[in-house]
Amino acid sequence: MRDTETQAYSAEYIADCFEKERSRAGRFRRPLSLLFLSIGNDAPKQEKARDTLVAAALPEIVDAIRKGIRGSDIIGRVSPDRFCILLPETDSFGSKLTLGRLRKKLHEAAIPRDNGSKSALAQFLASVTYPLDGKDFGELSRVGEDRCRRQR
Repeated sequence: MRDTETQAYSAEYIADCFEKERSRAGRFRRPLSLLFLSIGNDAPKQEKARDTLVAAALPEIVDAIRKGIRGSDIIGRVSPDRFCILLPETDSFGSKLTLGRLRKKLHEAAIPRDNGSKSALAQFLASVTYPLDGKDFGELSRVGEDRCRRQR
């Protein structure tokens, strides 16, 4: 259920939680949003070195994410460098405010380099809102990932 490296929930768990929240949002006509975060760094473009640096900083990254979201929000790790955050009771405007908080927290987090300096994270964040941007988790995930990809 939880990722052992970050203690974030698994991709399957976040998808299951989304379905439960989607049902609730539809029944009570309440908003529901998702945030997608893809992380990297500005290290030389050697992919293996970049992945190693990001992996070393994962606890700090997840801690920064947790500081930028509410206790009712749920963070899931959907791949080694991608996270999805479920925002119950959050409309499109609220999700954009949360994106701003996360950008700030992630900017404060950094990846340690071999020489002792720190490297700022490249962060690709996108928000999607049910049902405005999609009707199910798969569709919303595709829209969110596409929005992150366009930022690169």
